[in-house]
Parts: sequence; C-alpha cells; structure tokens
Amino acid sequence: MRGIGIYFLLLVFVSACTSKSDSKKEENSFVADTILIPVQFSPFEDARIPKILEDANLCRDIPKDSLKDSINMFDPPCMANFYRVFQFNSANDLEEQFGVTIAANVHDFPIRRTILMVKEGKKWVLMNRFVGDLVEMRTTESGYNDLLIRHPDLEAGSFAVRYIYKEGKYHPEIAEEVDDKLIKKSLVDSLSPVIINRIEKNKMYQ
Repeated sequence: MRGIGIYFLLLVFVSACTSKSDSKKEENSFVADTILIPVQFSPFEDARIPKILEDANLCRDIPKDSLKDSINMFDPPCMANFYRVFQFNSANDLEEQFGVTIAANVHDFPIRRTILMVKEGKKWVLMNRFVGDLVEMRTTESGYNDLLIRHPDLEAGSFAVRYIYKEGKYHPEIAEEVDDKLIKKSLVDSLSPVIINRIEKNKMYQ
C-alpha cells in the first residue's frame, strides 16, 4: 500500500509540473515575425492612401492625367513614386494611424525620411519623424511593431537602430548595424548608447 501511495504522489507531482510547464509555455507562445521592407517603392495597395496623405498635408491628391511633364517637388502629387505607406500596428486602420517613408528630394529634403502619423479627433498629428529609411519591422505582443530604421552618417556610412513603442511614441532601443554590417553581440551593449547619442545629437529622430 505504501508503494502505491508514493506512486500516486509522484503522478500528482509530475502532473502538476506538466500543467505548470504547459501554462508557462502558453504564456510565452508569442513568436515574433520579421517583415523585410524592399528598397524600391511599389504601387499603393489601398485606394484610400492618396487622400489620407493629402489630409495629413504631405502631398496633393490630384488626377494623374492633370500632371504636367515637370513635377513640383516642393508640392508633389500623392504618387507611389514618392511615398511608401505602411501600418506599424496592423490592428489600427490607416485612417487612424499610418507610417510613410518619403523619397529623397521630396519637399527639397535630400534623403529619405520616415514619418509616423496618428489621428487625434479629426486632425493628423505627428507621432515620430526619422531621418532615414525603414528597412525592417518585427511584430510584438503589444501590436506595435518594432521598427528598424537605417540612419545615414557621414563618417560611419549608416546606423541601423531598433525603435520600440512606449508611452505614445517610438524610442531608440538598440543599435544593430553599422554600415550594413551586424554589430557583434559582445559590443552591442557598449556601442548602442554611443550610436543613439550620436543620432540624437544630429537630430535624426524626434
């Protein structure tokens, strides 16, 4: 009888451990997905985009057949040649918030910029502005994708920095690349603050 009692206790213990392990596994079941962003701009996938961009005062939504041979880059049309629109939180509609990478020379700015906009009431408000190109997004449990932004740098070539969403906007978290080369894991902790300080000093994001 004593052997049966011990056997029963072991079964209960194993069952409890398994249940606890399964519960922990369920809690940590989220698997991040990486979304690579192509360098080339492509046609808009949503017909609402030109109107949304115009409402945000980023360009003018005018018919293509009314365009002349030369385009005024200070006041450009809302064309896919110049704007790449993306959702940084797939749960929110484009008419609530959106991100856009703007081509070089648009509005007389020499390089690409990436801007995040959010609707407050009936007005579009700037959430973040980055001097640089969005190259990658990574999904998170919060729904707000982590953003990998490549910032140009005169001395280093470029810095790729991962931004995370916190308290209503995106903040730099960690530097991952220098001039398109991955930073060694052993150097990430020491280099990240230096690189982030540099892009802050050069006003590469707000």
